[in-house]
Amino acid sequence: MESLLNELVALSVKRLLLDAMLGKLARFLRIFGYDAEYSRELDDRQLLQLAKESGRILVTRDVDLYRRALMRNIPAILITEQSLSGMVAELMKEGFSFEEQQLAQTRCPVCNTPLRQASKEEVRQNVPPASLRRYNQFYICEACGKVYWLGSHWRNIRSTLKRAHTLLERRATKSRRGKAASPSRPPVS
Repeated sequence: MESLLNELVALSVKRLLLDAMLGKLARFLRIFGYDAEYSRELDDRQLLQLAKESGRILVTRDVDLYRRALMRNIPAILITEQSLSGMVAELMKEGFSFEEQQLAQTRCPVCNTPLRQASKEEVRQNVPPASLRRYNQFYICEACGKVYWLGSHWRNIRSTLKRAHTLLERRATKSRRGKAASPSRPPVS
């Protein structure tokens, strides 16, 4: 099942549908170029229908919704962690990548529209003067007009990724220790 999900992640061209409990994760995914649809208004039936019709992977914290998706052959990922870094670690384990090179594919964290690079002159009215002096790369969302740049918030993003990697390493170490500590069973005759 795990390898099938990894293949689906690769084939889905990063198209996801997140339930109402995962808004913060949706915004984080969008920063790294994932097409992450999210709505607080859709009920479970509507989420399942939209995931199936749009070919998106359903990402949820709801165990019952997750099971119903699998029963309908809808690819789904169950998120069990509470912290953002824990959620990101779970997705990394499922084959998701969070690399700085992906920033060229960044989507608007607010509305999920792909961003385009913009000149300083183009964004001058929407960016604080200190940020205009300090940064050279700016991105704009053509749908909602928001302007983004790799400012101080980028430290928080890197910190989240570092914690996610640490969680993965700890789990891998714990898993290896658990396997080494469990005695092998003698063959049954």
